[in-house]
Amino acid sequence: MAGREWERARIVAKDAGKRGAVLAVDEAQKVSGWSDAVKRLWDEDTHASLPLRVVLLGSAPLLVQRGLAESLAGRFEILHMPHWSFAEMRTAFGCSLEQYLYCQRRGPRFVRAVLLARGQPGS
Repeated sequence: MAGREWERARIVAKDAGKRGAVLAVDEAQKVSGWSDAVKRLWDEDTHASLPLRVVLLGSAPLLVQRGLAESLAGRFEILHMPHWSFAEMRTAFGCSLEQYLYCQRRGPRFVRAVLLARGQPGS
């Protein structure tokens, strides 16, 4: 699971000193055994006092929570992230109301794909 990315994040964290680094892993629950892999890597970094913070993102809350409860007890905090508001989309990406409504009809996975691609939704 994201082995190369985790290794790159470790290098960045070491180079950043006390400031550390953040590694974001999207849809981690889709990888078989993800929670055990994260636990092992997290424990290695904690033991080495590596200032790396990990953010796990997922769109299947039940699967994410199951994995967290299984092997990551005491190592996590669940934050519920609502959809982007129209004001946030307009400010960050210059979306019109028509584009925002188009994204809302298509659903959050479409919105994320558009934002990652930096495309213009609904055009």
